[in-house]
Amino acid sequence: MERTILLLDGHDGVRAALAARLRHTNGVGMVEATGDLADALCMVKATAPDAVIYDPHTVRASADEAIPRLAGGVRPVIVLTSSLVGDEAAALTRAGAAALLLKGSNVTCLWRQIEQAIEDQARQVSL
Repeated sequence: MERTILLLDGHDGVRAALAARLRHTNGVGMVEATGDLADALCMVKATAPDAVIYDPHTVRASADEAIPRLAGGVRPVIVLTSSLVGDEAAALTRAGAAALLLKGSNVTCLWRQIEQAIEDQARQVSL
């Protein structure tokens, strides 16, 4: 099954490079990408992605508000960022992040984590 992924990252170069790598990954059908939360929320409504990859450090928005809105109760939001400090990991998890990953992982590892988060979310929704 090919998946639709929404990538929300405020760094243009990082966003473009990751989107290109994901588009060439087996199992990925479409990648939508933006650096703006409002645009991402419109894309969520228009494309109903299977998962959202989100960097809270590069997007102007509170992660506490952004994560639940991006998830909409039906899709996992995977935080992919350059660092997690202090109790940030716990706060992002409380906000609803399905997985917390650090940038620099190879795309195969990232894709496995995305697939696992999608499967976990599907099990939770079906309960």
